[in-house]
Amino acid sequence: MPAKRKPSRIQRIINRKKEVRQYQKFTPFPAQMEILKDNTRFKCLNCGRRFGKTVVGSVAGGNIAVTSPNKKVWIIAPVYYQAQLVMAELNRFLPPSYIEKSHGYYGDKYLKNGSIISVKTALHPDRLRGDEPDYVIFDEFAYMDGHTIWNEIIRAALATKRGGAMFISSPRGKNNEFYRIFQMGMSDEHPEYKSWHFSSKDSPYFPPDEYEALKKVTPHNIFMQEYEALFVDSISSVFHEIEENCTFDLSGRYSGEGEIIIQKCDRDHWYTAGVDVGNLSSYTVICVIDNNTGSLVYFNRFRRTGYKDIVAKIKKAHKLYNCKARIDSTGIGVPTIEAAKAENVWVEPFLFTNSSKQRLVSHLQVLIENHHINYPYIKPLIEELRELQFEYTKQMNIVYTSSIHTDCIYGLALAALDFHPGLDESVIVLPVSV
Repeated sequence: MPAKRKPSRIQRIINRKKEVRQYQKFTPFPAQMEILKDNTRFKCLNCGRRFGKTVVGSVAGGNIAVTSPNKKVWIIAPVYYQAQLVMAELNRFLPPSYIEKSHGYYGDKYLKNGSIISVKTALHPDRLRGDEPDYVIFDEFAYMDGHTIWNEIIRAALATKRGGAMFISSPRGKNNEFYRIFQMGMSDEHPEYKSWHFSSKDSPYFPPDEYEALKKVTPHNIFMQEYEALFVDSISSVFHEIEENCTFDLSGRYSGEGEIIIQKCDRDHWYTAGVDVGNLSSYTVICVIDNNTGSLVYFNRFRRTGYKDIVAKIKKAHKLYNCKARIDSTGIGVPTIEAAKAENVWVEPFLFTNSSKQRLVSHLQVLIENHHINYPYIKPLIEELRELQFEYTKQMNIVYTSSIHTDCIYGLALAALDFHPGLDESVIVLPVSV
């Protein structure tokens, strides 16, 4: 039998740090204490980002396992990594002397009193069938297939032992099981359920100046959801305060198609053109933004034309403002980009995916809602901004929908992507798709 391989020096250091880690006594702040002291069977925590809801869940699960022998406590998260984060929090507060055996630092814990704390994922709900836990902690429940996991599997599994559960999450629209359970907990008709709502700033550890900074650079609907922990409609308008950024009215002088030179080129400024290439049934839109002022200085909207004509119009905008053209590189945008390069136009391709569209739209939201960008009242542009909606799918992804064209929006968003009016873009919060 081969000799057992000795751990490396780095592994020995890691093991030593884990061995000497000290048990940290948990001192909850008042809102957390209120949740932990409550004896309601099913608790629903609707909290803003960084409130400390995961800590509450881990401590609640740990208390049940430690104080009651032979209990099965489950931690379920959308993906295994998130469940491990809950276990990492539990490791901070669970005294090592209570643990009989552990499947690694982030794995299942077998306590000396016979209780077991298990880490599980919601990716394959049917694998949760067959066992009978005493208590279940759902972390980020709004991001799971909550209807299937709760109503078809876990609720029945808790019935025999009259087990309990804690549903922890930030909101994710209204079209999901988390919203339904939260409403049940707010109603007197369901005494076994109780709900709590706390925003991020309700935590004494969330810096007030960070809260205000995030409010300035985060789209309104996302801020209300992620930090105020408010349930935004599953279908809701994307842009707000659209008309407040209009500098003057062109609705009576612009037919909806053609070129508008709003401001001439200032050689001391730098510009970016955004091009959303349309097919025969939609419009191609070219927008140019002054990156020194945030002003829309050029607008061209047209359709039913060939590549040569599209490239000629892009080249004209390029020459007028000595700027690069950021062009949609999906579908018919690909040959347009190649043709523009052949004409020595400075081109930056931009691939449209669901995540890249979110990045574009979110950045434009911030600029519009904080009045950093301005444009004339151009009827097709304003109508598109008004009509764009976002919707949560059953898989909890975000999609953008509109009853009309969206060419103006994406042309403007592509042009505005370089405009950063002193904002720290690293703190802009985007919708997360799971």
